[in-house]
Amino acid sequence: MSIGKSIHVDKASGKVKFLESSRKVIATCGFPQRIMLTFSEIHEAGFSCGYTYEDDCDTPPWVNPNRRFILNKTADAGGVIAYECNDTIFRVRFIMQYITYDGNGFRRYIWVYLYRKTAIANCICPLFMSGWEHIWQDEFSDEFQSITDSASSIVGNTGLSLNTGEQYLCIKHRRAWSDYKVWSGYTPSNWQDNKQYNVGELVWATNGDIVICNTQHTSTFATKPITGESWTSKWQWATYSYRHGVDVVTGTDGKKYYSRRIHTSDPSNKPVTGGSWGLYWGACPAEWSSNTTYTSGQVAMYGDNVVRSRYNYVNNKGHTPDVDNDSCLYDYWWEVIFDHNFTTWSSGRLYSGGGGNSRVRGTDNKGYKCIKAHQPHADNKPITGSNWQDYWEFEYKKNTPEIDPDWKEYWAKIKCDTLFQEGRFLVNEQMDEFVTGRWGKVEFSAEIPEFLAWQNDYEYKVGDMVVGDDNQVYACEIDHTSSFENKPVSGTNWNDYWILAECVD
Repeated sequence: MSIGKSIHVDKASGKVKFLESSRKVIATCGFPQRIMLTFSEIHEAGFSCGYTYEDDCDTPPWVNPNRRFILNKTADAGGVIAYECNDTIFRVRFIMQYITYDGNGFRRYIWVYLYRKTAIANCICPLFMSGWEHIWQDEFSDEFQSITDSASSIVGNTGLSLNTGEQYLCIKHRRAWSDYKVWSGYTPSNWQDNKQYNVGELVWATNGDIVICNTQHTSTFATKPITGESWTSKWQWATYSYRHGVDVVTGTDGKKYYSRRIHTSDPSNKPVTGGSWGLYWGACPAEWSSNTTYTSGQVAMYGDNVVRSRYNYVNNKGHTPDVDNDSCLYDYWWEVIFDHNFTTWSSGRLYSGGGGNSRVRGTDNKGYKCIKAHQPHADNKPITGSNWQDYWEFEYKKNTPEIDPDWKEYWAKIKCDTLFQEGRFLVNEQMDEFVTGRWGKVEFSAEIPEFLAWQNDYEYKVGDMVVGDDNQVYACEIDHTSSFENKPVSGTNWNDYWILAECVD
């Protein structure tokens, strides 16, 4: 699930506001603006308020086992719906991540909790917890992303189709189509003896590479590239090349070095004995160590991987990079810096460096990734060149949902399934170091009741809710037959039977 940082929930207004964008939040499944949660059979007696930041936080038990709360919608974007009631006594939250994909199918994660606030700062008394507790630890924010040619996605991201107005779930990693450029190549000719060459002309060298004339001259075998003894006085390597990332080799000192630029190797640039090796090779960062504290963006070597610390946490120490977890896409602490190729050094080889993999659009309008550094010409053009497969591999198809023929390989259309049906409920099964046992259940409903005025001589049950003299809603705490003495709030002993029911507006 993609979690963005560009919107937040304004607790005063209960509205979602964008901080960095003028886009509007799009409701995905037509969720109602308000829902009702009915908690029942909750027993807090004898249950310590230990789920707190304070060791001595404890308050009297909640005696009302049944209660209704009306929650307002605070966010609906990117596959997450959230409702909340936050008053002076209680806080109730319902959050549902209603679309995910883990490779085995669709799953939905739900989190409901009810707790009572106390007079002690940061002290809460949980009354009901159910679902995946750690889905959101903090005030969450989420954003949707439009599915465009310039947008990349990984499995689990959601995207909004600008064509259908509907949301889709990414089920296969997707690169931005704009990453694939139009192929461009050289058109060299065969070298000829006793011919005048002008600056800029291209010919084939005897090793199969392409060279470009840098000095006007009439050719002789002495200037023939690259067997003539003085060929470098008239010719130079054609510098326009496609690369397959950054090559990493082990130097003669046993340390690892990365290629700074595309170049053809020879003894003069061999790391670290060549006289000019520093122009072509750079020292790799140190190997990862469990004793080192890494800051945000700090890079380390880990086996045949280059990894980067994700976040500036003080204690990013001792966290082993999980490079086998889809190349650290889901590692909390580390990410793999892609497109590094660990290989051996040899003379006369074209080494890749100076950036990531080159990507181009083939003649079949599909995306291809360079797998071997080379100088481009007609023979290696994908996919019409006679040996293009030695240099390129297929990587990507255009996949705009409902338009491109292969879109279902990358996207699954989101189908909504909500809890707002009568009879559906969750059971409180929170179990951790603070809380053990089972108490009660919660039912969901999109039907918001009209609370009736209090009546005299009526059998009220715990959990019943009525409108008092002050037009506030009150919840019954003790079964009783009503009389004017216990009428909220004008009765002399009304607060022995009733409690103000907040979160009902």
